[in-house]
Amino acid sequence: MATKQADSIHLPPWSEAAGIFGGFYADDYCLYVKIGDKALVFAKGSKEAEIAQGILKSDLIGKKIALLRSDDLARPLLVRVIEK
Repeated sequence: MATKQADSIHLPPWSEAAGIFGGFYADDYCLYVKIGDKALVFAKGSKEAEIAQGILKSDLIGKKIALLRSDDLARPLLVRVIEK
């Protein structure tokens, strides 16, 4: 699955993205997390990518989630499911 560069977002520290989770995919260098019509980009093998792959499972596809990127080296990415 390819994405246009304009649809890809590098989330800066202390920024949050929220929307409907559409799964994730990877290329040789990056992990792309689909949120709505955008894709958040994390370096493949990074702590953020490991956290995203460990928490975001297929049963969350179609649910509203939020990802918060922090500057904490131990917890650089926080994930939450937004309940209605």
